[in-house]
Amino acid sequence: NALNPIIKKAIEILQFTAKQQNFDEQDLSTIIDFNLSVVKSLQVQLGSEFVIQIVRLFLEIASLPNRSSQALNKLLEMLIYIVQHTGITSTQLMPDILKLTIDDLMRVQVDIAANLFSLFDAMLQNHWNFFQKVHVTRNVQEDLMKILTAYGQFLFQTASTDPNCCRIILSSLESLHEKCHLYEKAFFKNNLLKNFLATLLQLVSSDGILFYDQIISIIFHMSEKNKSALHECLVQVFRDGQKTIQICEVTDFPTFEMLMGILIQDAHVAHVSQ
Repeated sequence: NALNPIIKKAIEILQFTAKQQNFDEQDLSTIIDFNLSVVKSLQVQLGSEFVIQIVRLFLEIASLPNRSSQALNKLLEMLIYIVQHTGITSTQLMPDILKLTIDDLMRVQVDIAANLFSLFDAMLQNHWNFFQKVHVTRNVQEDLMKILTAYGQFLFQTASTDPNCCRIILSSLESLHEKCHLYEKAFFKNNLLKNFLATLLQLVSSDGILFYDQIISIIFHMSEKNKSALHECLVQVFRDGQKTIQICEVTDFPTFEMLMGILIQDAHVAHVSQ
């Protein structure tokens, strides 16, 4: 391929330049953006080896300290595309991507949260089976738990101030359950379901909550897998034992939605009258 010598030289220059302390973050963002365009346009011609090499280079650069949120967001956009569109190539890159996102970037979520959670969603949606196998380089089952725990923590701490990330996470949970039966998995039922229910019930009880219908639907489908957890969380959030019993006995969504609406409205009225 006539482009290979040029690309090889460009990568060598980038490897040297990007690690310099005074490397301009705007230039890095532009370079990442350019390489994403190259991957999108010439992926077949360049082959999987080039994609793997260039992505690993950027992952190495991104792991260095003091990278700007602008450059990291550009990299995350590239990784989302790679994970969604490059098949076996992206599977080979999954351990590297998990190392950066979980070991490094998860601690600095604030300005990159939307793209970080979109990347987590893309990895789970497109490579669910990857997380079900044993790998030499990483404990991917533990990585899966960390991603879903981060979903719950974000909803608990930041949902009201970042509706875009809230939407990404809620849609990811819904889609994962539809495609992979997430709420039925033993690791989810035993370790995460109750905390998710408590967080979602707390959210849906708030005034002016966005995505109300979506949250109610998720609560219903999660609660189908553990009615006792639903009962405990409802009592904890609303402190209304009688209505809680009625809701837990319901097996159809329209009735569940109606009774939840009454419970939430009664809680709001009681709060105002205090």
